[in-house]
Amino acid sequence: MSPLGAKDCPHGSILMLLGQADIDFVDEFDGEAWVRGTDYSGGSKVARGAFQLGTATFLCGNATFTGITQDVDEYDSGVWSVRASLPSPARGQASGFAIGEQGYVTGGGQVGFLQDHDEYTFDSWASRSNCPSPARMWHRGVSLSGFGYIVGGLEPFGTPIADVNQYAIDSWASVTSAPTPREKGASTVIDEVAYLSSGYTTHTPPFTATDAHEAYVLDTWSTKAVLPAPMRVQNGAGTIGQTEYVFGGTGGRQNDAYSTATDSWSASAEFPSPDRNSYMTASL
Repeated sequence: MSPLGAKDCPHGSILMLLGQADIDFVDEFDGEAWVRGTDYSGGSKVARGAFQLGTATFLCGNATFTGITQDVDEYDSGVWSVRASLPSPARGQASGFAIGEQGYVTGGGQVGFLQDHDEYTFDSWASRSNCPSPARMWHRGVSLSGFGYIVGGLEPFGTPIADVNQYAIDSWASVTSAPTPREKGASTVIDEVAYLSSGYTTHTPPFTATDAHEAYVLDTWSTKAVLPAPMRVQNGAGTIGQTEYVFGGTGGRQNDAYSTATDSWSASAEFPSPDRNSYMTASL
């Protein structure tokens, strides 16, 4: 998955950090091949809210069978560092985005669903206005044109939602909903356009997945070429130049490349074994 707040900036590689199946390492993709990054020594942590400030990726909270935490870790140029912990409550399945020099972590889950919204600046945290109802987890966060957005997710009654909320200067506004309600999907940004793909559209068996691929710009959604088979959730997405890459999750190690110029998909290099999901991604 890509709970990292996708941010529009010049990209040369994609990071794939940690993940379910007790993955404690980083893989980096340059558009042609994957290489191993620096192992994480803090144990298995997945489904973390995350954001990117410059070349640094911040991974916040945690949701594993061993517990939910307030831990925050920074990965920058192959070096891991422990940072100031999230404010209470501990949480997992949150989303993140960045605006300027501030990072934000929004929503997620603990015992129940959360609306908490916290701001990170210079290794300190401050609580900000809660995100709008409903409380949610497994939503996506993106950064566009000086605003932060949260998209979709799962609400407390177990239904994937499509609503979109815009954040700036401690204020939230409801904007145009996405065409497809979804949770556990993936998002990334190219040239101030956000792209949303994959995920579940139902949260009860048989947990229907979607191949819908949609773009958002200037408060308008458009439908793009559908994601290639197989259906997948809890996967990642990232950007190199004008190409979107969608990879992993429940679809195995498959990596698909989307051309914004031709609105078409092609196969790209699979990421290294093992299969994994619930990891975090960053585009550098």
